Amino acid sequence: MKTCDQRRARRAWLRRPLAVLLVAAFAVPGLTPVTAGADTTANTDDKSVAVPTGWWTYTGLTVSDVGAKLRQNNARLTDVERLDSAGRLAVTMVANRGAYAVPGWWWYVGRTPAQVADLLAANDARLIDIDPHATDAGTRFNVVMVANSGSTARAWSWLHGVSATQVDRHVAASGHRLLDLEEYQERGVTKYAVAAVANTGADAKAWQYFYGQTASEIGTRLREFGGRLVNLERTSSGRFNIILVRNAGTDAFAWWYYTELRSLSRAAALAGQFSARIVDVESYLTPVSGTLVRRYAVVMIDNANAATRRMREVFAPTFLDANGNPKGVFGAYLKRAGGSVVTNLNGSAVIDPASSLKALHHLRALRSDDSLGANFTYYDYPNSPYNANTSNACPIASDEVAANRRTMKLGDALETMMVNSDNRTTRGVALRYGGFSGLNTTAAAAGMTNTRVRQNIGCGYDGGLRNDTTMVDLGRLYEGVHSGTLLSGTRRDAFWNRMFGGAVDAGIAGIVKDEASKLGKSGIADAFIDEASWRVKGGSYGICQDRAPDCTRMIVRSEAGRLTLPVKSQGTVRNRTYVFGSFISDVVVPCFGCSSETVFLNAYSKANNELFREEIRKALMTW
Repeated sequence: MKTCDQRRARRAWLRRPLAVLLVAAFAVPGLTPVTAGADTTANTDDKSVAVPTGWWTYTGLTVSDVGAKLRQNNARLTDVERLDSAGRLAVTMVANRGAYAVPGWWWYVGRTPAQVADLLAANDARLIDIDPHATDAGTRFNVVMVANSGSTARAWSWLHGVSATQVDRHVAASGHRLLDLEEYQERGVTKYAVAAVANTGADAKAWQYFYGQTASEIGTRLREFGGRLVNLERTSSGRFNIILVRNAGTDAFAWWYYTELRSLSRAAALAGQFSARIVDVESYLTPVSGTLVRRYAVVMIDNANAATRRMREVFAPTFLDANGNPKGVFGAYLKRAGGSVVTNLNGSAVIDPASSLKALHHLRALRSDDSLGANFTYYDYPNSPYNANTSNACPIASDEVAANRRTMKLGDALETMMVNSDNRTTRGVALRYGGFSGLNTTAAAAGMTNTRVRQNIGCGYDGGLRNDTTMVDLGRLYEGVHSGTLLSGTRRDAFWNRMFGGAVDAGIAGIVKDEASKLGKSGIADAFIDEASWRVKGGSYGICQDRAPDCTRMIVRSEAGRLTLPVKSQGTVRNRTYVFGSFISDVVVPCFGCSSETVFLNAYSKANNELFREEIRKALMTW
């Protein structure tokens, strides 16, 4: 395994729009009106709204579990799928506020058609999601409905127990656009249930629907129509019924769809990778080697703000394959200290960031009462499986004996850890302050809810153990130190002064000069750069997981820290501070140190600097 530390960022890349991703699913075309439109609110439904918001998806929940999650998230359901005869559910929910707020909504499980009709009347509501399923007592429906009054009032319709021909006749006669198209079996006969709205006014969209599509046919339909999916339902034949709307011109935005996913958590991870929101989930059983296994199909739409979307496009040319699938995992996070998040591209992805996690060890030591002048013990590792007898060694307990013992002052050890990224002093900090347990206690105190230390840094994923954190968690650490809630006074100063940084690097300086030139302010670029500063900790792994000559080689790079930009207010320079993080993880390369790896590393380095472009421009505009 190759391990080293990345302390600086480099950069270089193209921008291009993201492509629709892969899928699986005969064909009767639907009505195609001449108008189209993206939605700014969820007053009709939420499947064409690309306003960023909080959302969640879960599987294997009971009805009670779903209720608890709704309360916890202050959310409403947008999609419900029955998984099994025990009534466990897969659900998707969205924050019930802002563009997604509705005046009233309800959900019910296991209801007869007559009961659904009664509930619709009692609530003065309309359906946005239907999930029919067979039971011993007959067909039952899980449904989600919203108030059909005020801003959400619509001319609408729903059908159940009908044939495809009846659906087609209804669409043609009513002028309604389908929102949900569900196929089910009733006494061996294929039936359909649909929910639809009048395709007029602000709701008018160019749209189509098809039955029984294969994977390749779905791709063809999308290309021919210039559309995107809003409903994807798998049939008992293994094909898909689909509804699509036009996705072109001013109404176009990024979207993705997948089938044959092994888990809903994988779907959520993909959504996080693209800063997308899942709008449709389909759970089904499919035969694999003679056994039925559960798979998921999902449709996602853009959930990113402009800054996050731009960063996604910066990563895309190198870190997406020809089908738009990610190569490994990547992300970037930027937040104004004490303020709002600027960019969050997969910032909540749980990864092992290699040496970037040493900031936690740094914090752990400085929250102790030990003097920085105290003697500090660490060890050499002559029998390390990787990089023996170097600062990049993988620490092993059997080498922690008197013959290998070394000492220095605590303050010097912390600087060696944070500037030189010495794995030996890092292990020394862990040994001195309660091992992994002590580090995890500190992470919890810092609000790093997705951080767990399980492995010595420098040992990669040996024994199947990885350290966990997120860029959001590292941001919490740095913001907590900056604000004084985690460290204060001289201890806080020591935290920053023993980190790599100070003056910003050439990459960030290049962004400053570029943006200053665009603003006609090239003359102040150098002064601006002189006032800017950063403190940063990077991490790097090159991992051959099975140690075999033909091993799968993967690279990891990460970087997190604090950036301060100068802004002027009435002629006075003030600091505007940000916390940030970026990473690539589990990116497969054919060899270490070859041109293929270099392409990935250069692209990642560019992305690091590009993360700050918008905020640098804003700061320059005050000068």
